[in-house]
Amino acid sequence: MFYELFIFIFISKIFYNITNKLKKRKTKYKFNLNLLMEAYSNLKESYTRSELEILNNFKIYCANKKLEYRTDLYTNDFLIKFLRAKKYKMEESYQMFTKYLKFSIEYNIENINKVEFPNIDKIKIFYPHGFHKTTKTGNPIFIQNLGEIKINDINRLLPGKKLNQYIINLLEIMKYKIFPKCSITFNKPIDRIFCIVDLLGLTTSLMNKKIIHFLNTQFSICQNYYPGILDGLYFVNTGFIFKILWSTCKYFYDESTRRRIQLLGFDYKNQLLEKVSSENLPKFIGGDCNCDPYGCIFSEAGPWNNNNKDNKSNDNNSLIGMIHSQKNNEIYEQLTLKSNVKNTIKINEEKIKDISENDDIQNVNNNPMNHMNEI
Repeated sequence: MFYELFIFIFISKIFYNITNKLKKRKTKYKFNLNLLMEAYSNLKESYTRSELEILNNFKIYCANKKLEYRTDLYTNDFLIKFLRAKKYKMEESYQMFTKYLKFSIEYNIENINKVEFPNIDKIKIFYPHGFHKTTKTGNPIFIQNLGEIKINDINRLLPGKKLNQYIINLLEIMKYKIFPKCSITFNKPIDRIFCIVDLLGLTTSLMNKKIIHFLNTQFSICQNYYPGILDGLYFVNTGFIFKILWSTCKYFYDESTRRRIQLLGFDYKNQLLEKVSSENLPKFIGGDCNCDPYGCIFSEAGPWNNNNKDNKSNDNNSLIGMIHSQKNNEIYEQLTLKSNVKNTIKINEEKIKDISENDDIQNVNNNPMNHMNEI
């Protein structure tokens, strides 16, 4: 009897020690998590007293209109963007916010990450685009090679609402993955994107209604449903026709959006370097970065991927993640070829510029690399 009691006490003590250690470990983990959330919340945007008063009045205004929305999703940081977009006018801000809520329900934005894009490899080949590093102020950079877009193939792969879903998915990735990572890295709130659109190769014959619709779709979604998200939009290698087109279209967008848009010609390097460090700017648009072997535009390099070795993303919608899982080796060859061609074109342009400056060539205008026929 005494022997059995001794064994019971011994086992009970061991169980108590194990339980106590687990509790301490759980408390320690919870404490660290709370510290992390507190650190991130400290980076959230601060408001003036008048802005807080306007936010509270806006919530009361919505309540009086019997507008129901999720307060855990649509916080002050979210609502203030609609108020700022409409210069703090209650009714106009309310109308903009209600349109967003309808749009959110229509596209089920809360679950947009579950939408599958089975041809993600082909989408990014026919429409080269991607996030790449940050500006000097910490804003993530989004690059598009619009001059290489195959618009008929994109319309086939992303028909109708599928294109909207794809754009929304990119914007949601920005909001919930890229912005928080950049904020923590630069120790300040970051919630704007810097876009570079390269028009090299977009000729007059390729500039049609489909391309214009493609651009308008992006613009309208960003402006109407994701206000205040644009740090800057720089079009580079823009020609005469594109500038004329923009002069007629720009009035469809609000003044704050127009102020952030720059149309740069073929001598744009210095203006880009004012915003982006040379080591963060891809070589094919005037910088020093060359992410091998796929090229900068597909690398997904940036603070949001620092935890992944060699910036290899595990995202199911990631082109690089797909390549490293060896689903399609042909894509590797196409990406490598695109990257090499882009850099070769840029090197040839620099050589032509050097030769023309030394007056060693008389007829540069007859060179096949001449941009006069491009937009």
